[in-house]
Amino acid sequence: MSRITILARTVLLTLVAGVSVLAACAEPWRLAAAGLQGKGASRITTLLLTALGGDAAVSRLKSLTIDGSYLSTAGGGRHTATFRILVLFPDRFQISERMSAPDGQPAEKAMTLDGNVGWFGGRMRAAASGTSADEAMRVAARTEYLRTISLVLPVAPTGGLLTMSETASLLPGFPRGRTLDVGGPDGPVGQLVLDAQSHLPAELRFQRASLIGGTSESVWRASDHRPVSGLMLPFRMTKGSAGTVVQTWTVLRYAVNAPLDIAQFKQPNPAALRREPIR
Repeated sequence: MSRITILARTVLLTLVAGVSVLAACAEPWRLAAAGLQGKGASRITTLLLTALGGDAAVSRLKSLTIDGSYLSTAGGGRHTATFRILVLFPDRFQISERMSAPDGQPAEKAMTLDGNVGWFGGRMRAAASGTSADEAMRVAARTEYLRTISLVLPVAPTGGLLTMSETASLLPGFPRGRTLDVGGPDGPVGQLVLDAQSHLPAELRFQRASLIGGTSESVWRASDHRPVSGLMLPFRMTKGSAGTVVQTWTVLRYAVNAPLDIAQFKQPNPAALRREPIR
């Protein structure tokens, strides 16, 4: 084979490789799900993306608003609350809840992630301050964001905050071929199991600190998926621990790409917070 022929083949292979890289980068969902590891994860997430609505619908995603209510039976009690979740992609998130306190007065609590800052409001507001408290709030808010988006829309454009890889676990309940290890900047987020038929997110399992010490497994499940603006989103979610469902969440409405003001995610002035009574 002549040196000219070898050179021509080398140039051709280089061009083909370059086209492949450009094609991959041109697919918005690949950027949205940055951090995928291994061929298995790529195959699973392709099925997941298709089930959730496809890259065209995901690439248009700028914001997500979720309104609904939930019933809690934790601790043997029974109470209801309304909730609102605001997401301004890639890294702003807020979940606020409104319920009735024992004295009959309305009570509110909220958790917000504003980029690299996390803060709590209402009953969740932390009394402590300082670097360690700020770090704890940031990690808590970001983890809540990534767990929520993992169950609702794991291919959303989180700017690389959410990473997924095919799990190597062979434990019961983590079927090979449709289970993903989900992670974030602060460590593992959980293991996401897809439905065997629809390939939609079915449940998220993760370990969290127990009130009596050690850790316990929490399981969040999603069901009743319906089309919303080209996406398939869940209208029912449950949160459980130790094999028992403690909260049932019902979504009343989604709003895709509704205008959200970045100011909604900004932490109020600390001096004003000190004057405001904790509800």
